[in-house]
Amino acid sequence: MQDVHNLVARLRRESYAFPTIEERIHAILEDFASQKGNLTRVYANEENVVECITIQSAHMRAMFELFPEVVLIDATHDTNASNYKLFSFMIHDAMGKGQHVQHCLIENERKETLRIACHQFKESCPNYDSIAVIMIDKDFAELAVLQEEFPGARILLCHFHVVKYLQEVVAKEKYNLDAWTKKEMKRLIQLLVGAPTEVAYANIITAMKVVLRTDEKKKLWFSYFDKNWTTCKERWSSAYRGNVPDMGNHTNNRLESSWQKLKTLVNRSTTLDDCVISILFWQTVNERIWARNIKRIGVYMNVEYDNEMNQLLNDVSRHAVELIKQQYDFALLSTTKYHYYPVGPYVMMQYTSAKDDDLPDGCMMNPDGWTCSCMFRVTRLLPCRHIIYYRKDTGCSRFVPESIIHPRWLVKNYRKLKNATVADDDVAVAYEDR
Repeated sequence: MQDVHNLVARLRRESYAFPTIEERIHAILEDFASQKGNLTRVYANEENVVECITIQSAHMRAMFELFPEVVLIDATHDTNASNYKLFSFMIHDAMGKGQHVQHCLIENERKETLRIACHQFKESCPNYDSIAVIMIDKDFAELAVLQEEFPGARILLCHFHVVKYLQEVVAKEKYNLDAWTKKEMKRLIQLLVGAPTEVAYANIITAMKVVLRTDEKKKLWFSYFDKNWTTCKERWSSAYRGNVPDMGNHTNNRLESSWQKLKTLVNRSTTLDDCVISILFWQTVNERIWARNIKRIGVYMNVEYDNEMNQLLNDVSRHAVELIKQQYDFALLSTTKYHYYPVGPYVMMQYTSAKDDDLPDGCMMNPDGWTCSCMFRVTRLLPCRHIIYYRKDTGCSRFVPESIIHPRWLVKNYRKLKNATVADDDVAVAYEDR
């Protein structure tokens, strides 16, 4: 990594030749934009105050092109002395890790400024319509802008922030709850957010009414809850949002974890130009780590896997194999039995070994495209137990061939990103003041 440290040292040395922070940032960003595929923009308002600085490397743009399904978005504070917030976009890669696809330093969090960041992302990533899920915290300004800018995406709320916010609300003096009731309501709120089925969700709502006891307290709480949360439960409740490819993301923890690492380099006393340099350094290090991790040579084998799984281990990422393996093992159990029958172009599959207390396991499977309506297939874009069982039961030679795997998980596709370039780049100017 010595060459990366040398780059940072050179940027700092050269930038200090300029007398002002603005001039130093301009020089740093021009140097960054001189590398093919890198893009950066500086947006100033009518008073010539910089409101937004956007940064995207060729690697970041290529990462989004391959892994566009779910994007985590949030802002963090305390990265520089000028009080600019770091507003970042992150995707979920084939290894199950978060990778940044845009960094912005924003002077404020007004809708107009957030919209600038979104517009720049859309300009540099023309396949933004491929986004299926956007994960945010409870910031309603972000929510409004993202709904307008990405109308084809489902906006989901981070479970951690929803639980934290609702637990703070229920503890407010206006609800006049005693200590035991507050404790029970906080516990039920956490259960409600993670409720796996609509039946479980309804049962927890009933339990809340029992815990609140009096009609007055029930009316006070549910008048607030129904107005502000029941109407948008598909954004935050597990029971109602399992029909989108969120890749198992229920929080923005990946994004927040990455910021903890960045904040070992910056803090609230860091000058804005040094903050920009640190972001570029940090991003370069992450890209080097990615390239190192995907450099796979030879054939991989796991002594605990059968031939089918070992072949899959060389077709897709290890993270994907680990997820599929759980489905594969269940489908191949001698005790696993599904009853299935055709319904038009689909196959209805019903688990016949289910007990009364089992979660329902009935779904519609499409043998033409090898898709399934079950939560695992929809949220992970990977072959589920229903597909694997059906292929086994109908005599297919392979149960999990490469041909039924979504392209995002294939080794041969994501290895191309080791030395990422953006082909046929239609963005004419790499660096621009706007």
